[in-house]
Amino acid sequence: MKKFAILFAGLFLMTFAFQSVNAQNSVTSAAALTSARIIQTLEISKDRDLDFGTFTAVAGNVILSPEETTTRTTTGPVLSGGTAVSAKFTVTGSAGELYTTSIPTSITLTNTNTTGGGTLTLTPSINVTGNSGVLSGTLGSGNTGTQILYVGGSLAVLGTSVTGLYQNNTDMKVTVNYN
Repeated sequence: MKKFAILFAGLFLMTFAFQSVNAQNSVTSAAALTSARIIQTLEISKDRDLDFGTFTAVAGNVILSPEETTTRTTTGPVLSGGTAVSAKFTVTGSAGELYTTSIPTSITLTNTNTTGGGTLTLTPSINVTGNSGVLSGTLGSGNTGTQILYVGGSLAVLGTSVTGLYQNNTDMKVTVNYN
């Protein structure tokens, strides 16, 4: 019986020691919040086209300010009327979100008079109204934010430029991207 008691006590101690070792080697974990926020698609629409108006073929530049009330100046060509306006675009997306804009560094306008030929080079400039690159409204509100962009620039005129209407209807692209 004494052997049985010693054996029983030994088994009891071994079981207790094993459980104590298991308690020290237990597995732990932590959970992380997993989330996603979907925002409105960023869009841009053209409100009006860029028009330098009418001028003479004297070497120099015709310059349009990128503003709502466009200012037209010249460094050579004589202004001869016509309505000169900067291009206007509206950006819409999620209120308060940041975005970037890009425009081409230069654009070639081609004379639409098939017998005249010739080209003019435009170096565009952009003006973002308000807080540049931030859509109006409160960030995360779920509301739509907007911002107005104006594009003007400097149109290089050669003294040898041929009379005619010069246009480019594909390359004046304003690109916007969320940051």
